[in-house]
Amino acid sequence: LKVVPTVTRANGRVVREWSTHDLAYIEPELFAAPDSADFLQRFANSGPNTWADIGKWYAGLADDRYDVPDSVMEAAREATADAHTAEEKLEALYRWIAQDIRYISISLGDGGYQPRMPAEVVRTRSGDCKDKATLFVALARKMGYEAYPVLLSSSGGVEPDLPSVRQFDHEIAALRRDGKWTFLDLTAEVVPFGEIPPNYQGEFGLVVFGDGSVEQVTFPEKTAAENERDVKLTGEIHEDGSLSGWYSEKALGNLQYQLRGALSQDFSDKDLDRLKDAVANSVIDGATGDSLSIFDGRDLNAVPELKVRLNAERAARRNGGSGYIFTIPPNKG
Repeated sequence: LKVVPTVTRANGRVVREWSTHDLAYIEPELFAAPDSADFLQRFANSGPNTWADIGKWYAGLADDRYDVPDSVMEAAREATADAHTAEEKLEALYRWIAQDIRYISISLGDGGYQPRMPAEVVRTRSGDCKDKATLFVALARKMGYEAYPVLLSSSGGVEPDLPSVRQFDHEIAALRRDGKWTFLDLTAEVVPFGEIPPNYQGEFGLVVFGDGSVEQVTFPEKTAAENERDVKLTGEIHEDGSLSGWYSEKALGNLQYQLRGALSQDFSDKDLDRLKDAVANSVIDGATGDSLSIFDGRDLNAVPELKVRLNAERAARRNGGSGYIFTIPPNKG
């Protein structure tokens, strides 16, 4: 607010009052963006808490939640059995918790803030964001890494000047290696190790250390150059205007997750037949596919790429000369 409040102190209370009058009428501008209008103001407040206070509060809730009994260690060893290096074990641990521990959130009482014990999460094969992050932090520490919980908003928009736990609705994990942070969202099933979803890239987070101290961080953000989609349609136009060729699509950065999500399930032979026709038809109306190459969206090391051989009977018509015109433009450029 642009209005300066009057402050009254009495009986142990502080009262701030914002008041104004005789405002000049502002003629609204047609199609003007309301969020940039000077006469629209907002008010936000928080209590006397600091981020340090919130860190101490959360550290107290989670202090006894990092116990790793033999049952949890055995489950972790099974999940990382095929890994050979320390980095591969970390990645396997991340994939196991993100994909094989189901996300279920039941926030009753303190359960909305306090994580469950790792043994309970592993036993039930389920947990919410703080349960899964706590399990990863506990196991990573057992492996000799510096690992901590991170509080944040899943959609961003935290106001750093207004400390409040109510600004947070999500928790992820952080590894500190060689003085640098690696952030890991254990609820993001198709996000590769070391990357985070685009929802809160560039936003505020609060790393909570074991003694309750905190570090305010800004999450890394993908650059425009890192968000790449490579789409190609190559083929041959025949005399009758039909087309046969290949369509390929490769996505990187923040553009990969739609493709990964779509291909993160088990496909039957019938599903694959439907999928190749659906992909071909999405490129050119009426096209069919007779060959399909895809990747497993759950394989976080796989390059997110698909390729389909397609045939379209009415893809083009003569332009009156020796060339052709696409009668139905491709849906993907």
